[in-house]
Amino acid sequence: MVLKELVLKTRYTNNRGFTLVELLVVIAIITLLIAILLPVLVRVKQKAQEVACASNLRQLGQAMTMYTNQYGYFPGARIQIQGSGGVTECWPVRLRKLLNGNEKVFYCPAEDLRCEWKPDAPGALYFAEELHARLGYELGERLIFSGDSPVPNGPPPNGTFFSYGYNLAGSYGKPPPPIVPKGMGGDFFFDNGARQQGFNRKSTNVKCSAEFIIIADTIADGSRDYLVRPFNSTPSTPFSDAIGNIHRGGANALFLDGHVQWYLQRDLLAKWPPVPEEAAKQCLWNADNQPAQSW
Repeated sequence: MVLKELVLKTRYTNNRGFTLVELLVVIAIITLLIAILLPVLVRVKQKAQEVACASNLRQLGQAMTMYTNQYGYFPGARIQIQGSGGVTECWPVRLRKLLNGNEKVFYCPAEDLRCEWKPDAPGALYFAEELHARLGYELGERLIFSGDSPVPNGPPPNGTFFSYGYNLAGSYGKPPPPIVPKGMGGDFFFDNGARQQGFNRKSTNVKCSAEFIIIADTIADGSRDYLVRPFNSTPSTPFSDAIGNIHRGGANALFLDGHVQWYLQRDLLAKWPPVPEEAAKQCLWNADNQPAQSW
């Protein structure tokens, strides 16, 4: 009899559920663990995206080396799109050919999906014609369109969203005419095939390849995303192609020698007009490794 009561008591004890206090304690512990681990997981994800972005830029650097070894010049060529007020840039399609058509390396995984290079991306639609095809595009493919410059209280930009910008102008300051960019430069063409006087820089004219930025994370807002400048936007000079802050408040920058370095945005952005106190920043953007001319 005693044994039977003991067995029944044991079964009752083993089958009882959790008390309310026990459930609340478990929930509190789980909540605390989530609160501790979630920021860590977010940082791990952000770091993985930053590493993937740096890998993309290194591949673009390898393609740039192959291009300059073959042609001697940087791949610059912009084309005015008739009636649009905007231009299309050819450097991505020229490097794409040296990457076996791989367009994924032009997308930073930390950016919005709108920055993926694909035919149905947001923005105005313009398609490659004969001139564009001669400068790297496939005939009929969608062009990487610059979009309108931002206007205070005006409509939003309608250009192609893009992750990486090309250091075309450098930190040029106020050079005497004709204006010669201090970056990689680029010739300008019109839809009728006419060529405006431009400037394409030879890769051998760069003073220090380890101290010259060529491509970097840009501010992806649908306006001139394919270019990157060292100047921030101001009400009077609405640069929308400044270096970005997508990675921990900063950006990855590819240098001509192929190495990639992360910077806080403020450590690469310079005042406009340029000031002598920021000469060290300006030099990183200029092929001659010299500061911008003073205003």
